[in-house]
Amino acid sequence: MLEIYVFVHPLCSDCLKTEKQILQLVQQVSKKVKCHFIPMLSLPSFEQQIQQKEDELSLGERNQLFQKLYQFTLDYKTIQLQGNRLSRRFMLAVQEQFCHHKYPYTTDLIKKIVHEIGADWETYRLDRKSPIIQHFYELDQQIAKDMGLTHHVGAVIFHYDKHMDFGIYTDEHPSYEVLSELILGDLTEKERHSFSTLIDKATHWQTTHCHLIEQKK
Repeated sequence: MLEIYVFVHPLCSDCLKTEKQILQLVQQVSKKVKCHFIPMLSLPSFEQQIQQKEDELSLGERNQLFQKLYQFTLDYKTIQLQGNRLSRRFMLAVQEQFCHHKYPYTTDLIKKIVHEIGADWETYRLDRKSPIIQHFYELDQQIAKDMGLTHHVGAVIFHYDKHMDFGIYTDEHPSYEVLSELILGDLTEKERHSFSTLIDKATHWQTTHCHLIEQKK
């Protein structure tokens, strides 16, 4: 089985590109795949995102942006109660509208996208009021912390094969070629059962594009 954790900055155009590439590659995987999109919204990750913006923001604008990102993250977790596939579509749709079309993140936009992706608006409205949404948000941030990610985005990929007892964390916004190698792999069937070959591959990835992470328990 293949399990992928995709840590993203909410409403980030570079993350949107990476997400689309990962979903495209996952479609080519023959074995079972679990793909988790996790928006990162901690103070360190927010500061990193602010630093990447060309325009300097006032304190009021920074607070407003943080609240917008926080709202989006809770909305995403709310839609996730209706299914991971719907929540991924919600995230991609919101990012597309906000990053490429510069639409403000409003209730009207949320409602429009909820209907477009086939989610239920009334269910969303009821679920959004539940305290469990905040709990789910906190769990996501804890997952990132447990993997040693406090402000860097990227993907952590676990191949649950016989000898691969580690995950591989990609650099921020990795190239399509790197993602393809990590997700699809280029090992022969014989190499897949060779412990030394897997370690050699992992060591190569670690020194060029990636870092090794101990397999989650």
